[in-house]
Amino acid sequence: MTAPSIQSRPLPVDLSLDLPTQSGCPWEISARVFGDMQTQPANALYKKTQILSTDPEWRFVWRYFYANKPLRYGIKKIHCIFERHQQQAFELNLSSQEREADTFPPTWDQEPRADERKEAIDRWKESAQIFSPFQTKESDGRIRTWTKTKVLPLWHGTAEAVSDSICKSGFTFFGKTSMGGAKAQSTDAGFFGSGIYFTDSARYAGDIYSKGHLLLSWVSMREPFPVVGDPQQQDMSTLRGQGAYKTYNSHYIPVVSKNPQDPNEPNYYPTMPGTLPQWDEYVIFNKSQALPRFWVELQLETPYMMNPSNIPQFVAEMIPHFMKLLENPNVDRDLKLRNLITKELAVLMKLQEDDDLEDKYEELYKQLTQLIDSAGCINKAIRNLLTKVNAPQDKALPALGSPAAQVASAERQVPSQPAQAIPFLPAPPFQNPNEVSPPQSKAAQVVSQGAAKAAASAPTPPLSTMIPMAFGAEKWKKYFGDVGIEPPLPPNILEILSSPCPYWSGKTVAQTHMLTLIPATLNGSPYTLNLLGQIIKTPQGEGHTAKYCSEDTTTLKERGGAPNGAATWSLITKDVLPGSRNNSYNDQTALLKSEYSTPKALELATAILMHQVQTGERLYSDSPHTYSRCEEKVHNNEWRVVIGSFGASGLYVRNCLDVPSHDSYGLAGARKF
Repeated sequence: MTAPSIQSRPLPVDLSLDLPTQSGCPWEISARVFGDMQTQPANALYKKTQILSTDPEWRFVWRYFYANKPLRYGIKKIHCIFERHQQQAFELNLSSQEREADTFPPTWDQEPRADERKEAIDRWKESAQIFSPFQTKESDGRIRTWTKTKVLPLWHGTAEAVSDSICKSGFTFFGKTSMGGAKAQSTDAGFFGSGIYFTDSARYAGDIYSKGHLLLSWVSMREPFPVVGDPQQQDMSTLRGQGAYKTYNSHYIPVVSKNPQDPNEPNYYPTMPGTLPQWDEYVIFNKSQALPRFWVELQLETPYMMNPSNIPQFVAEMIPHFMKLLENPNVDRDLKLRNLITKELAVLMKLQEDDDLEDKYEELYKQLTQLIDSAGCINKAIRNLLTKVNAPQDKALPALGSPAAQVASAERQVPSQPAQAIPFLPAPPFQNPNEVSPPQSKAAQVVSQGAAKAAASAPTPPLSTMIPMAFGAEKWKKYFGDVGIEPPLPPNILEILSSPCPYWSGKTVAQTHMLTLIPATLNGSPYTLNLLGQIIKTPQGEGHTAKYCSEDTTTLKERGGAPNGAATWSLITKDVLPGSRNNSYNDQTALLKSEYSTPKALELATAILMHQVQTGERLYSDSPHTYSRCEEKVHNNEWRVVIGSFGASGLYVRNCLDVPSHDSYGLAGARKF
């Protein structure tokens, strides 16, 4: 085994784009998984559903796990966990933390070794910003945005019995190691405080602390106390066995091994000045700060393909071959091949481990054992044979680390009427299943095969359907109606969305922009500002309603009936550009980067309202008042159209002069495709 490497990035910087949903609530559960939980007994102590490789949750956990994979373990199974009372306590505690952030501001800069603490906090912020800000839905249906409280997905290594106890009743702590039973014994007093311990490294949690099981939990905190090292390890002496330091509710510790060359070294200490951390530890002091969401069952790594002649006979013998292939980066980048393997794996995961394999798997196994050569490269002849014979019909999954993975979560099962999301309480009651679906008959299998062949000849869906942030023709139809055939997105749109944002440092374009189809017509009528103002009042299905603040403004009288013309895609910033407020229009346009321009009024209003209709979030809001100037002018071409200050009373469509007038007026950046 090799020595642990330096973990330069605590978490993959774009991990939020692989969340199971893009609702704004990181712990929300996808529809398929939620539906399965509904079939479980209502009196169960907690809900536990196995995650299939075709579920979007799989992509999130898999990618995070393999970003810093344990040396000894691989993934055997992933389960999604839901316990109603723990989730209620977790979400209720957010409000307290948000208020406490102002009452108890961090004072680590007044402590000894403040320079080292700043380095640690900067590292923490790099991880915390990935999932911040986030949103939850209040009991009255309002969407609340949290900016001061941070949430992170963190690992906790433990044993099976302890995992079960935690899922039932939450974390308890007896020193450094969190236990689940009343008779549990602590392993030590808690080097960095007597609290509940987590890490952002699956390798650290798996190899050092796990006994075959990992819990991946959402952990909330205010800005933590940064623990740092020195020759006397003064922080450890101060914190050992103690509760939270001063008014903090968490501790954050970048750590390094006592013997970095030994991969089995169990002792880790706060990073000394001038050294880089290997992993990060977190300590929290309130069980309601942690929400267990995924239970990962581990298996010791074995050379799965030692003997190609040993053909698997049972499901349990075949699954590891698929799992091992998915670890290969070349397979992961090959969308067709990876989609095939993922789909076949999902089928096997639904079966019992001791079920006999169908005859087709004997030939498939032979092909898979020849797929990867000794150098780890793909045999193209075998690859072409596999993808031609077994071509899956689902949308392709983006590869780990690829632009597609950075933009889209691997969500392939999108029901026409999604179930209510679990995180938004109150959750609907769980029902006992009345019957179990019978196994598929031979006749049904023939019908299914015929349907699969028909699907193979169906038109390829637009690229926009693979990008959750894109509001294309499919979403227009869901909420408002037919906009005709959408224009194609540029072939490099995934690279564009995953590239660094030119305006906000440390973020991607996908994190800071809206991608919206601006149609030429809607249900056969020319698409205009006036039409937008009418349809936004009554969206179909579960869409959030909105309106203009006034439908009698000069802007709407002069520009409201102007048709859009040809349908286009618009990529618009979610906020006015930094430094654009309280400046003249000429000074604002000087901030626009290459390929960006001033948005048209219809483009900006559409992007803002389409974002709101599906998320409930009001961008360019009235808190603080935020308007963007637009391309058009009114009042004899003297006053520029402005749009924004979106509040409960509606979205303003009005006008102002081009000179510096107020801090509320800035400029959005727009790209057109």
